[in-house]
Amino acid sequence: MTYPWWSLLPFVAMLACIALLPIIPKTSHWWEKESSQLSVALLLGVPTTIWMFVKAGTGPLIATGVEYVQFIALLFALFVVSGGIHLAGDIKATPRNNTIFLAIGGLLASFIGTTGAAMLLIRPLLETNKERKHRVHTVLFTIFIVANCGGILTPLGDPPLFLGYLHGVPFAWTFALWKEWLFVLVLLLLSYYSIDRVRYASEDTSSIEADDREVKPLSLHGTINLLFFAIIILSVAFAPSWDGEALAEGHVHSWTGFVPWREIIMFTVAGLSYKLSDKKVRFEENAFTWAPIMEVATLFIGIFLDDGAGAALPGADRPVAAADPHDVLRVHGRSVVRLG
Repeated sequence: MTYPWWSLLPFVAMLACIALLPIIPKTSHWWEKESSQLSVALLLGVPTTIWMFVKAGTGPLIATGVEYVQFIALLFALFVVSGGIHLAGDIKATPRNNTIFLAIGGLLASFIGTTGAAMLLIRPLLETNKERKHRVHTVLFTIFIVANCGGILTPLGDPPLFLGYLHGVPFAWTFALWKEWLFVLVLLLLSYYSIDRVRYASEDTSSIEADDREVKPLSLHGTINLLFFAIIILSVAFAPSWDGEALAEGHVHSWTGFVPWREIIMFTVAGLSYKLSDKKVRFEENAFTWAPIMEVATLFIGIFLDDGAGAALPGADRPVAAADPHDVLRVHGRSVVRLG
């Protein structure tokens, strides 16, 4: 079953709303409300869902719903566990130290997610640079390095990679991209270091002296959550889960195929982290709230509903032979990956 190209217009409209409504003065405050975000998600998603049901029945809807639960379960677990870890301290905000911070974040992002790495590092990075006048570029490069390109090595790093994993891309496949990851990471780190050296040299003397005086050693609080991170990584790599397409097509014949083992592990780990982590670390040092993950869950309702037709566009599941027979380009729904 395929759909015409214009069936993706609600998906494009959803992305446009996410990108533009927060920065338009007349809609920015309205968009901050979860009810507003949910209204837009449903306004665009429900008609698309009804149209898909009429055209293709319940199959695509079941597959999309299963995929949404799997996707949110991973983000939820990483978010809760990250919220229980706090890196405290205030070291000298030199270009070298800042660059090392970003390099560590670029590596961690692939294993605890770009969101988890950003949550862990942004506060100590801001604390370290609070005496400096010129620090906006540091935040921008944190977004570039930690919250974007850093998460390419595993399916845990970036949502699109996890969606590809759900569609059959091997867990370790992205490790083959380490050369590209390293090239981009080094390029960004060198760019940042060069800029930060110039900005550091332009700081006034009082700022540098204050930075030199106010130094506290780094310390990691909530270390039990490192164990929970390890469990999440292992569950993604080895724990079985639903197969949305098999469920939709009625090809699941064993009761074990109806049990989302991986998601059960993730929600259990999130609950244990929330229960066992130091409440001071989570709520005072990290200022933990549920608002960010609620916003993500709400917006992705619209994204998944509107993007359902994308999985059935012409050629969406057609493997295309490449020059090397071991190198196959597979366009599968939301994932475009080169296998081999």
